[in-house]
Amino acid sequence: MAILFPLVLVPTYDAVNGDETLFYSVVAGILSGSVAGDHMSPISDTTVLSALATECKLMAHVNTQAPYALVAIIIAVLVGTLPIGFSAWPNIVGLLIGFVLIGLFQYFFCKPILSPTGAWDPLTALYIKITKDETLERLQQDTIRAANGEDLSIPAETKKLEDNVDEGDSEPSDKKVDQEVRDA
Repeated sequence: MAILFPLVLVPTYDAVNGDETLFYSVVAGILSGSVAGDHMSPISDTTVLSALATECKLMAHVNTQAPYALVAIIIAVLVGTLPIGFSAWPNIVGLLIGFVLIGLFQYFFCKPILSPTGAWDPLTALYIKITKDETLERLQQDTIRAANGEDLSIPAETKKLEDNVDEGDSEPSDKKVDQEVRDA
């Protein structure tokens, strides 16, 4: 944004002979392109901070959010920028069609955050199959545990050991349990 505004706006204003509609379209294009690029860029401050806040690897975060940003970009261009630019329909029609398409995409492709089955939406499931990302597989197991009301502050391995002791399968000594917890 900061680079393109000074470079593009003055020549654009001169080229369109003061036509406000074309000038505002260029401003909108710069803003929307900057926001879309910022959302998917691994060197963006917001992307880096959200990956840090969620304790997720940066590239894993970028790779899992990029398909959704691309869907929004494609919908915006196909029902907003192009048709409105060629006067096919007014702005409000493009907005309404965009909202409906995003809603349909969310309904058919997205899953609840805490799914009891740990099911991923199709795009993330495909990404996991291709990359065999162990972090996301662990996240899926943690999601199942959280949806079932388990305490996530206790590691799954410790929980299994505690369950074995509670069921009386094999009552290991306290030292053995402590060692197994440290090893896990």
